[in-house]
Amino acid sequence: MNRSLLLKTIFLTILFHLINGNEKKCSGKDAVSIEENCVIIEKSKLIITGEYKDVESVKEKLATIRVIEAGVEVVGTSYEVFDFLSQVEEIKNPNGPALTFKNNKNLKSISMENLKLLTGKEEDVLFDNDNFPIEVYQNSNALHEMLHLEAAARASHGNKKCSVEFIRIVEPEASGSGWLLYTLIATCVLLTVFVGFQSFYLVKEKKKKKKMSKMSKRKKKSKERSRRSGREDLK
Repeated sequence: MNRSLLLKTIFLTILFHLINGNEKKCSGKDAVSIEENCVIIEKSKLIITGEYKDVESVKEKLATIRVIEAGVEVVGTSYEVFDFLSQVEEIKNPNGPALTFKNNKNLKSISMENLKLLTGKEEDVLFDNDNFPIEVYQNSNALHEMLHLEAAARASHGNKKCSVEFIRIVEPEASGSGWLLYTLIATCVLLTVFVGFQSFYLVKEKKKKKKMSKMSKRKKKSKERSRRSGREDLK
């Protein structure tokens, strides 16, 4: 039995390495020029810029990507929804921000629901004269998406608390909206506290129900004993 288990373990290990080794790696470039069936983007940034004539075909090519090792740059688009990388699980960049959004005047949503890890050299996300940070304070869905990016960055760095270090917002001086960043962090902290309180309450309720269940069982046993002793007395 032990030998059989050992053989299965060895087989699965070899199979894992074979599958992992066969993952297609591609160098980063403009999304329209990326090769098909890429799983890992390495060496240089993946760039999404301007307007694509056939947006769906570009999204189709990017749908196989799971890991990006040299960052992503989204520049000068007019898209309201950024959903080009919805399947990506990890984005990192040892030489700069993992995610850069610049001059996207209409951006209202960043859909990256599968993203688990996000890490850059200094800040993890850079918004340079971009619309999305403003949208965060007008739209609850945008706020949720921003907090998801923060959670992915926090998981990468092993931080337990929200931090302003994950993001940098560059904006025209005349806009005077630098306070937005701190409002975001405050919201993140409040949500963390709320989730913590909710978890504590649920655990407490679970213990209470368990205790009540035990007491109920004891009462039933006590009644059964009383009935038995009553029957014995009658005999």
